[in-house]
Amino acid sequence: MKVLKPTYFALFFLLSAGSLAQQPITSVGIWKLTNLNGDFNVYSFYRGNQRTFNQYYEFHQSAYISGGINLKAKSFFWDPRFMTLDINAAFFPETGNELYINIPDRSEVRTLGKLDLRTILFKQNDLTINAFLNLNQSINNRENLTSLKANNKRWGTSLSFRNKVAPININYSQSLWDQEEIATQRVFQMDQKSFLTRVSKSFTERDINEISYSHDNYFRRDGDLAPVENVVDNTFLKNSVYFDTKKKYSFRSLINDYNQRGSNEYRRFQANEQLLFKLPQRFTFIADYLFYNLKQPSQNLKQNRIRTSLKHQLYESLNTNVWFEYYKLNHTVYNEDNKRMGIDIVYSKKIPFKGHLNLTYRYFRQFQDMQSQDSYINVFNEELILSDGEITILNRPYIDLTTVVVKDITGTIVYLRDFDYILIQRNDYVEIQRLPGGQIPNNQEVFVDYRALQPGSYQYIANNNTISANVRLFGHLVEMYYTKAMQDYPVLTNVEHITLNHFNQTIIGAKLDVDFISAGIEYNDYQSNIIPYTMMRYHLNLQKTFYKRLLCSLYGNVRNYEKTVDKIPQQFIDVTAKVIYRFKARTRISTEAGYRKQNGDGIDLELFTGKTEFETTYRQLTFKAGIDLYQRKNIGDDNLFYSVYGKLIRKFKL
Repeated sequence: MKVLKPTYFALFFLLSAGSLAQQPITSVGIWKLTNLNGDFNVYSFYRGNQRTFNQYYEFHQSAYISGGINLKAKSFFWDPRFMTLDINAAFFPETGNELYINIPDRSEVRTLGKLDLRTILFKQNDLTINAFLNLNQSINNRENLTSLKANNKRWGTSLSFRNKVAPININYSQSLWDQEEIATQRVFQMDQKSFLTRVSKSFTERDINEISYSHDNYFRRDGDLAPVENVVDNTFLKNSVYFDTKKKYSFRSLINDYNQRGSNEYRRFQANEQLLFKLPQRFTFIADYLFYNLKQPSQNLKQNRIRTSLKHQLYESLNTNVWFEYYKLNHTVYNEDNKRMGIDIVYSKKIPFKGHLNLTYRYFRQFQDMQSQDSYINVFNEELILSDGEITILNRPYIDLTTVVVKDITGTIVYLRDFDYILIQRNDYVEIQRLPGGQIPNNQEVFVDYRALQPGSYQYIANNNTISANVRLFGHLVEMYYTKAMQDYPVLTNVEHITLNHFNQTIIGAKLDVDFISAGIEYNDYQSNIIPYTMMRYHLNLQKTFYKRLLCSLYGNVRNYEKTVDKIPQQFIDVTAKVIYRFKARTRISTEAGYRKQNGDGIDLELFTGKTEFETTYRQLTFKAGIDLYQRKNIGDDNLFYSVYGKLIRKFKL
């Protein structure tokens, strides 16, 4: 039996205990309560769980009851312009035969207790002070695959001084986070202290200037991995200047100095300058200059990049952009010169049958010159987005897999291989995939570090052509699209030891949108010397309301991949359905179900979720009851879970 101790709620109850028996507006001395509301609730359920893992079978069942209170209070001291105080607190002690936090909970987060305090001093003055305190203990699940128990504490203060000369903001906050992943018993801890100050200033009506400085101290521990501790000083200077009253001619500047010390040491200085001229005859000229300097313990990187473009719009239908880009990299072990020039054309036109035609064409030519010796280099903070059903390849070939480190964009959370992601060798390149239920959310940006072999000197010229067409008819009833992309290398010098991506890609698709039905099909043929594949995608979306009482929805998405060389298939299937029927305005029953299936290298997963819930409200009393079902099969782990629950909520306002 487990009961949550209300240690950090004592202060709130002492403040509010005397007011519960008072009228809607009450006061104690200089403290005045203006609003108090919340709810009492009782929650009970029965749960069962059957699990088979590597021929090992176990069965659990549990029943428990929980009661709690949510309270929200608004008050002020002396005068609202002097000091306001907002309090939001919740306390949910739990008791039962066992508390199965290791059984997936269909709700996203279940709060066991929280206390949120926020106060504002001198609210309507030029000088304003804010302070806050957030304490939270919760149980949640990640994609219905992993259960987590977390304790979070966060507090801080901010000062804002509004004035006509140079408005300034100063902020300080600290966060403490302890989390346990029940299934794997991985423990995560984080301590973060942040200081930020920002000053803005305009010297005329045509300029905006801002400088900000932050000092952050990160500490992170992931399971058995070595702790990560970094101290970061980050300075930004932003400037915008307009040369005319109509803001047709402008200059923008962004200068950033980032200095990180500790477990991951590096210093980055970056300056980005831009000129924008809106010229007569619908011409627009843009010029960018970037200077980038990265210093690390083992290597340095300096980059200069120039980019220009001249855009023109002819009537409302034809847009043309001619552009040129040049960048030069000086690395500790190599030097790189890269030139690209190209043209983009976009044509958009209304056509008969309430239709619309879009045509786009892009061509660019690239001149690459690499001067280097055969040696290993360290790639730092390569940006990637990991999405289910998408093939993601690390940028460089010849990677030492033992050196790969995947992090979040702050660099403090280090993800674990084979728990959060997997690596798959694809010829000379490496494919990376997220694992459902790991710490990496779907469609999440990550940073990747690794060590790779840099081949010797080489030169090449590349041509890239992309043409696409999109036709919509009868409004949005029918849509058809086509894309053709090709890349080849007409000039090659000393490229025997490197792998260049020759590809020819064809995408053909169609969509149908009729009333409550939306459906589509897409074929993608990607012929490449690195990772060739064909993919068929089918998707269906149905959503309809009948008699303003019955809402039905169904969504399905299927992706079938086949690698052209090794004939290894990968399949991603997602189906969700939901039905809601309203008996009255405040009474309804809902049923929802979901199915996900993944087949492929290391990602085999089959997941079914189902839930039916009845809810009714009479005056301030709400009653909920439901049935929950969950089954997961994932790489030899078969987990079946079911539950029956009921919840009673009584709202109040004093």
